Amino acid sequence: MTASINPETPRVLIVKRRALEASETFIEAHVREVRNASFYSPPRPAGLRRLLFSALLRVRREYLAQGWGSAVRRYRPDVVLAEYGPTGTAVMHACERAGVPLVVYFHGYDAVRQATVERHRAQYVELFEYASAIVAASRALADELVRLGAPKERLHHIPCGVDISRFAGARPQESALNVVAVGRLVEKKAPHLTIRAFAIAHERHPESKLVIIGDGELRSRCESLVNELNLADCVSLLGAQPHDVVVREMLSARLFVQHSMKAPDGDTEGTPVAITEAQACGLPVVATRHGGIPDVVGDGCSGFLVAEGDVDGMAAAITRLLDDASLAREMGDRGRAIVSERFSLTVTIGALAKVLREAAGSRAQTR
Repeated sequence: MTASINPETPRVLIVKRRALEASETFIEAHVREVRNASFYSPPRPAGLRRLLFSALLRVRREYLAQGWGSAVRRYRPDVVLAEYGPTGTAVMHACERAGVPLVVYFHGYDAVRQATVERHRAQYVELFEYASAIVAASRALADELVRLGAPKERLHHIPCGVDISRFAGARPQESALNVVAVGRLVEKKAPHLTIRAFAIAHERHPESKLVIIGDGELRSRCESLVNELNLADCVSLLGAQPHDVVVREMLSARLFVQHSMKAPDGDTEGTPVAITEAQACGLPVVATRHGGIPDVVGDGCSGFLVAEGDVDGMAAAITRLLDDASLAREMGDRGRAIVSERFSLTVTIGALAKVLREAAGSRAQTR
């Protein structure tokens, strides 16, 4: 391992069990913005090993254990940042053998989805004991981790930040009556309820349009609902799109909407990055009181929050912002100020870097 540690810029190895997905822009930001950081995820096995990997749990564990150990030796980090709890359980023994501190970042499903928690419950006990620090993406998630046994003295709340220079410039008071939603089409984001709420608001404002960016298992259900409600001319399902399209649609919208709710399997949001991006742009937000959303959206200040499943309440909030351009501007301005102060990349990466420096410093003191 390394002979010395630079206390200001320790070598950071960011790890994840699988390759980055398009929606994981928050992890991309960690890799890009944390100084002196490298990224590793295990390669997928090929040929016969792939068949054995799929069929035999023991072979899979041995293959992955060798990969984590090899990565820690190759990158020679001063501290490892594991993205998601299950990644932390996978890499912790490699870190322990190498004497490298481990910081684990929980983002949502990894602490609340019932099957995931049950599968990793015993390992989480060990992980909480070994990890130098545990990071939660929302206050609600931090509370859940405490219930699972995470030590409060090593638990940090650090939301995922956004680039406020890239997400900026919306003028909702001057826009067409466009409503935008961004997120995977999955149960915990309930895009079908967003469509139903918009349908009610659309009756008052027939010129309004809804643009949904994202893809997922509920796409066909959403398409069927759009046709059922005769909204094909005013609801667009764009699928997954690059960030420049997301920014373009946000800058041409009156408001952002998201109907997050607890999924049947227990999965919930951390702090949805798209909501933070929308507020950074200067859009008012209509969303639910769910997960880390109240951390970002001030109800009655930068937007409106309704109960999970309250389609009529969401429709009323959408309608109010479509009715009142001045209110949309005022709320959008307040939202931009909230994000600039508490959720910009400068703030959140700074907080994460501090946790990583302290973890690496604890290793240096034990030498």
